[in-house]
Amino acid sequence: MIPWGTPARAAAPEAPADGPIVAIGDSYTSGEGVPPYDSASDRPGINECHRSSFAYPAHLGRSLGVPVESWACSGATTSDLLTTAIRTDQAPWDDPILEPFDGTPLSAIDRVAQDTPMVTLTVGGNDVGFSDIVSDCLLSFESCTRHDPQVRLDLAALEGSLQTLFSDLGGRLSSTARVLVVGYPRIFPAVPVADCDFIPLLPVGTFTIAEQEWANTKTMDLNAVLRSEVERSNQPDGPEFAYVDTWGVFGGSELCRADPPGSGAPTTSSPLIGGVDFANYKHSFHPTSSGHLAIADRVLGAVEGRTPIGESVGLVDPTSGVWNLRDSEGTASSFYFGDPGDYPVTGDWDCQGTDTPGLYRQSDGYVYLRNSNRQGVADTRFFFGDPGDIPLAGDMNGDGCDTISVYRPSEQRFYVINELGEDDGGLGAADYSFVFGNPGDRPVVGDWDGDGVDEVGLHRESTGLFYWRNTLTAGVADGSIYFGDPGDRFVAGDWGVVDGRDTPAVYRPSDRTVYFRHTLTEGVADSQFLWPGANASWLPVAGGFNLSRGLPSSGSVGD
Repeated sequence: MIPWGTPARAAAPEAPADGPIVAIGDSYTSGEGVPPYDSASDRPGINECHRSSFAYPAHLGRSLGVPVESWACSGATTSDLLTTAIRTDQAPWDDPILEPFDGTPLSAIDRVAQDTPMVTLTVGGNDVGFSDIVSDCLLSFESCTRHDPQVRLDLAALEGSLQTLFSDLGGRLSSTARVLVVGYPRIFPAVPVADCDFIPLLPVGTFTIAEQEWANTKTMDLNAVLRSEVERSNQPDGPEFAYVDTWGVFGGSELCRADPPGSGAPTTSSPLIGGVDFANYKHSFHPTSSGHLAIADRVLGAVEGRTPIGESVGLVDPTSGVWNLRDSEGTASSFYFGDPGDYPVTGDWDCQGTDTPGLYRQSDGYVYLRNSNRQGVADTRFFFGDPGDIPLAGDMNGDGCDTISVYRPSEQRFYVINELGEDDGGLGAADYSFVFGNPGDRPVVGDWDGDGVDEVGLHRESTGLFYWRNTLTAGVADGSIYFGDPGDRFVAGDWGVVDGRDTPAVYRPSDRTVYFRHTLTEGVADSQFLWPGANASWLPVAGGFNLSRGLPSSGSVGD
């Protein structure tokens, strides 16, 4: 049995005792958009790599107390990191002849030495032409999604380019070194709310909903290529290659999010990602200093071997209203909340990154929500749905906030709403509804595809069948697996390898044990936990409870 909170993988090496860390890559590594830049990289027409002391590698070095040498360059492609050519109009500019060098021009990758303890890099966006495509989205009268065929071709070609780059890096570094390949964050909401006008009063300058969705999808595809090539590059006697996932690091602060939340009015500014900079267009759509700091924290977690705070399973006694929670680090808490017979759920109701209790009274559709994991009265009360409905907690629009939706077993219909009520009032009609599932199956919510939006699934307790949809629409299942035994009670969460994708767990009343599956595939449990003193009648709840650290955690829960 794997002890609670123990990663199901080898521990990462400790942070480097000395440096320098070498940073290479494109504008997301160099710090384009957060001047001032170091003087050598800010000479118009000679060197415009724009290396900033506010970029994530610099933040990382300060956190670790080690020096950082950045040879990242705005506009760089994977091949630019390997070239020694001196150019006057694009990366690497005159970097190959900047000191220190021995008289022979040096590529960015030549700056990596045998004794370099760590390399950080973000690259690939320019290989698929993202900068030009973003400009086209803003300035063309046609939809920039028309570039999709070419982007697909460029992504396929990127695989080979990354293999060449990573192979070269692997040959230069010792077996104790690490290469941290940092993915690209999502800059638009997971579920765009409206067309987003960056240039008012002109017929161009708008990112449509379709273009925002497409940009998100293509960035996900790019990250998938990076992750795949990282995994392929690890060799027994070579340095460790690791992918650092930053996909949701701007969550709740994306460009074109609703501001204020729930208003449907998109904003073109963000504290973490720059919008259109009319004074210097190259700065547009790049992380701010605060955005780089958020990325650096993700990288720091990988350096220190700090496992992302995953979700865990708690148990609720429906006869007494006692909640028994444990977080992914093993800290436990028990408290009273609710009346006998109330239906328990958990979610991030106040958008602060911690899942806390909720109750649904099936006799009258009343909802009672608490914003902390300790005993007390409800902070929020309202009603939604009909008697007999089953509550569902999840972030159905990707705004970082969980809401209460319902499943009506008599209709096999989901009723989804993206807001919470207040003051004992009713919410009114659902934002949308759809039919999915078979009679008798139990509903569950989770982010099955890692896109930042929770979707729905159903569990058949009689057989262990779990099937799901990747969109909040009617249709046949997008996938199905069997997990667990008949009679098991099913939940979903992001555990094991914490990557933003929810996977199954079951509470088995017969042996008071929770069994976890770390991937959305069939197979035996990857880990398990015996709940001492648990009762067969208790109901499981899942979430990021943060009892020990009080740090942010994704909030995706099942019923």
